[in-house]
Amino acid sequence: MSLDQNMWAPLTPPPSRPRRPLIIGLSLGFVLLLAMAAAGLFFIVPLVAKRIADAAPGPIKGDPDSIVLRQEPGTGPAFKYGGTPIYDACTLVTIASLESFGLKLARDYNVGHEHLDADVPADAAIALGSGPDRISNCFYMLDSKDSLHVDVHQTPFTTPADLTVDQNRAKFGGAEIRTSAGLSLASWRDDRYKSDHVMLWNADLLVEVTIRQTDDSTGALDVAAFVPKLESLLQSGIAAGPTAPMRHVYDSPVETVKDPCAIASAAAFSAAFPSIATAPSIVDGSYPIDATIPESEQGRSNARRADLACSRTNIVPRGSLNTDSYRVLKVDLLVWDRKLPADTRNAAHCDPSTEHTRIPVAPSIGTGQACLVGSSGEWELKFQVDNVNVGVQYGDSDARAESAVRLEQLVPAAKSIDSAGLFR
Repeated sequence: MSLDQNMWAPLTPPPSRPRRPLIIGLSLGFVLLLAMAAAGLFFIVPLVAKRIADAAPGPIKGDPDSIVLRQEPGTGPAFKYGGTPIYDACTLVTIASLESFGLKLARDYNVGHEHLDADVPADAAIALGSGPDRISNCFYMLDSKDSLHVDVHQTPFTTPADLTVDQNRAKFGGAEIRTSAGLSLASWRDDRYKSDHVMLWNADLLVEVTIRQTDDSTGALDVAAFVPKLESLLQSGIAAGPTAPMRHVYDSPVETVKDPCAIASAAAFSAAFPSIATAPSIVDGSYPIDATIPESEQGRSNARRADLACSRTNIVPRGSLNTDSYRVLKVDLLVWDRKLPADTRNAAHCDPSTEHTRIPVAPSIGTGQACLVGSSGEWELKFQVDNVNVGVQYGDSDARAESAVRLEQLVPAAKSIDSAGLFR
């Protein structure tokens, strides 16, 4: 064949390759991809499900708007100070008595209750002298945003001379002094401090109720109508005689936790300040009215929380003015209705990456982490016991000290609290 003929001859197609191996390879690859995807989903799906579960709002337990605090009369006889039975401020004016007058408490304030923690023998029953000399106090915030302070001053805790000074304030206030059933009575208005005062006294006792307007007062409280009712209530309470301190007890979700002043115990105080282990003391408890859902937990865990606290102080001449001898142990409790938010808060408290100083405590205390948290020279030891976050601190105005000093004081106190237990 000539060259020209070869050029124009039809081209022979190249031999075809078998297609079966290609199909098999693609099928195997597809199966492999499916297997890999399935394996990935096996690990990813649970993680995604957990993330979704974590992000899902938790259940709301009970009624967050319900009042969970109630008062119950103290059991046993009144505590004695040097043999003298002491009146209790929260027994003289109770939540129930205020409600009988048509008054309600503000839900965003705690009830405060200061009182003796035990009998004080005659050899330890010093006269306080100058300084805050009330032996019992009760604080209520009304929903009109007027505060109510009930103070009990009694000898021998208050000297007769200081009792006279307190009585004379009624005269200085321009009050008319009246007498009834062996008591002197007076009431007056102090416009300078936007406060009204009701005072009853005899030679050994003075009870004063101060009604103070706050900047948020609504003006709904009719003081002129309230004062005569208050005088009558106090007269009846004084005539009934001294009683054991009023008890503040709780419904769910706080009912299983001890009173904060039982947690801030004499043993914990002695552990913090062993040199004054036997000193008599006064406790000052702070009791929330409800257990609401904090804003940080709304739509998230939906956990309810109640914030309780107690300060325990030793009784020394001149009280808090005696900075050389006066000591305070303060315990704060965040009581949750479940454990998860307490875990979260505990982790945040002891997170070393935050701006405040965190010193880990090892071995730990409680069921979570324990750490000493410092801010502006003030220190608080934080730890967790189940669904409760606990803070322990040196609670007076002179709370600043080196961290080593605070660890030396607060770690023994925290261990004593943990060992005694927080729950009933």
